[in-house]
Amino acid sequence: MAKAVLVVGGPFVFCHRLTPSPEGLRWDLVAWRWLFLPLPRWTMQRAICFEGGDGDCFVFDIDAGFPLVGAVVHYRGWLLPRD
Repeated sequence: MAKAVLVVGGPFVFCHRLTPSPEGLRWDLVAWRWLFLPLPRWTMQRAICFEGGDGDCFVFDIDAGFPLVGAVVHYRGWLLPRD
């Protein structure tokens, strides 16, 4: 079952739909606001994020951009536990 989470970044509030799967957790941006004002969907950044585990590693893949600008950032990586 998908859940939602709000992420605050300065004056912006981002609403993500969280979708779990056996491979991990997918974050999809579904709405955003500036302070308390909803912003139009056509201005919303495209943000697709995935996080999961691979053995002892935490893995992630982040892809974000804007409709008129295109891709802004796409990175992926992993985190290992400290010894």
